[in-house]
Amino acid sequence: MNIYTGLRKIPFVRLLLFFIPGIVTAYWLGPFDAGYTYKLTWAVFVLVVLFLFLVFFKKTEKFTGFLIALLLFSIAFVYTASVQPSKEIFYGKNFYQAVIYNSPQPKEKNLLLPVVLHLPAAKGKFCQYKANLYVKYDENVPKNFSVGDKILVKGAPERIKNCGNPNEFNYKLYMASKGVFYQLWANKDDISIITAGNKAFSINKLVFVLREKIREQLGSFIGDSESLALITAVSIGDRNLITGDMRDSYARAGVMHILAVSGLHIGILFMFLNFLLMPMERFSHGRTIKVVFIVLVIWFYALLSGMSASVNRAAIMFSLISLGQLFRRHISYFNILAASALFMLAFNPLQLYDAGFQLSYLAVGGIVFYQPKFNRLFSFSNKIAAYFYQLLCVSLAAQLTTLPLVIYYFNQFPVYFWLANLFVIPIMFVLLVFIVIFFVFSFSPLLSIVMGKLCSVAAFMLNTSVGFTESLPFSVLSNLYLTRAGVFVLYILLIAATLWFTGKKYAYLKTSLLLVNVFLVLCILDVYTLKQKQCVTIYNTSGCSTLGIYSGRQAYLFSTACTKTDKEKALLSCSGHLGRIRNTKEIKLLPFDTIASVFGGGLPLKNKPNMFLKLNRTTGIIVYQEHGSILSGTAITNATCLFVPGNVLPPKQLFETGKIILGSGLSHYFREKWKEFAKENNYRLYDIKADGALIIDL
Repeated sequence: MNIYTGLRKIPFVRLLLFFIPGIVTAYWLGPFDAGYTYKLTWAVFVLVVLFLFLVFFKKTEKFTGFLIALLLFSIAFVYTASVQPSKEIFYGKNFYQAVIYNSPQPKEKNLLLPVVLHLPAAKGKFCQYKANLYVKYDENVPKNFSVGDKILVKGAPERIKNCGNPNEFNYKLYMASKGVFYQLWANKDDISIITAGNKAFSINKLVFVLREKIREQLGSFIGDSESLALITAVSIGDRNLITGDMRDSYARAGVMHILAVSGLHIGILFMFLNFLLMPMERFSHGRTIKVVFIVLVIWFYALLSGMSASVNRAAIMFSLISLGQLFRRHISYFNILAASALFMLAFNPLQLYDAGFQLSYLAVGGIVFYQPKFNRLFSFSNKIAAYFYQLLCVSLAAQLTTLPLVIYYFNQFPVYFWLANLFVIPIMFVLLVFIVIFFVFSFSPLLSIVMGKLCSVAAFMLNTSVGFTESLPFSVLSNLYLTRAGVFVLYILLIAATLWFTGKKYAYLKTSLLLVNVFLVLCILDVYTLKQKQCVTIYNTSGCSTLGIYSGRQAYLFSTACTKTDKEKALLSCSGHLGRIRNTKEIKLLPFDTIASVFGGGLPLKNKPNMFLKLNRTTGIIVYQEHGSILSGTAITNATCLFVPGNVLPPKQLFETGKIILGSGLSHYFREKWKEFAKENNYRLYDIKADGALIIDL
């Protein structure tokens, strides 16, 4: 069977192949002006009318496939363009109405309120966008706000943006995949409640109340903190109790998916309910009632656990599987998988860029395709051995299809993932069954105590097995990096190799070998480029200015950070670039005062013979601070740029420089003074805080 014949049997996969490019194109070209989006909408409407006209008069036989592809691409393009806020809209400080749609989340210094903002649009209309409202922390704040509250807030909504640091986590895209585009800050006094959420019924309010009651119930009967954190995470998707060490332990063991409610949890719930309600099939209409009940329970649990990408995918898939079984229809798991992806992207197209969405679908696709093939390689007469071999095949299949993206996003590979899953999945099944029984018999104090103890024991066994796997030698290969080109080549290689193994065609083998060589060349070029690279990077770090100097694998990092918290934030902001350049994320942060002593004679430049990078000297990058070169009377001439890391006023005398760079550590007052100075004297100016990090190649 060739690829074309296979695709004809899975129509939703074909639809997805044209829908996804429309999303990617719209996000790559966007955001658009409101008028442009309006015109695009009309264009698609005309295209739909034309398509229906041709279908009605049966004039599309030769062009049906092309028209459907164009229609799907256009719909995805316009819809993706419409869900993004228009690029020309800017909002000043004013009063805005908002509704709290999710649980308040206490942070270190602020309380995060997930809200739906009512923002003014053209012609006196209003539009609604999700936003993160940060309220200056007050111990009374959590008691004053709850889901469903309609509030009036005074603030200045601004688009969420990244710091612009190289190789950093793309926070803007991550929040966009959640449908959140704005953020604003306010004090408690800047917010007033218009209508309390407890006065009106809503699904979000019901879920919020149930989650709070479940937290209280679990906390009453489960004493161990790590067990409580795990059970809360796997039951209702609340990971606030998960510590950083616990999260790292699960990641290093390769079972991070356990800490988030995912398809594994929905699948176990589905099998448990299917087994429990099997006697209902003996009665009239019992089969229908059973399927409806299972689907309702699955979706209620998905809503209760936070509606993550993996949960939604699993809920849609198991709902379709249940309906297929009810009507005794043939079930194509690839078709169901593609249908669930299409439904989710139709609801929020930017979910496509969520790492959880990508990994979830790749993992399930790998399991559906590769697990049966791996399973046929060996057979065991012993049922226990066969069961564990099937678990091993599932782990290998999921890891095979997600490996390139795991390395791309997380820069590490858990070596013993296969071993951890052999322990974790059976224990997780038992734990989830215990949790269900715990809630079913929660009305009985005695049974609640017994089941609470059993849940604690199962959670302890799970945490212990993960800790054991993570503690094994060489459990993690870290500091692994892949470019987007490398990820693309690896997935094409996987497809070519799979086609060769299944079809044994020599052309696919040649293609696979060619792709292996292409990947090796990309890796060699990447290593060579990094080895030859010399640059100065000025980072956008919160509350301080940070400067990195890189020469091959040598790295120096200087910062104005004083407190331990600021130093940790500065290192975190630079960690992605440090790992990429130096192949390690661990480096000592040096104070700016030590720049002169570290680079007393300057750093030789590989690409420019007889030239040196000098700081606080007359050539190169001049660091201008309280005891800097200008204030000490040294003349600045032929400087590549003047870097201002801290609060200091511009000099009275003029100087020669290519560019003035304002560090992220300057306060608003000094930043404005330097902007005025640069404008009056026609200096080029680069503001790190506003424009993002700057890399200066040497």
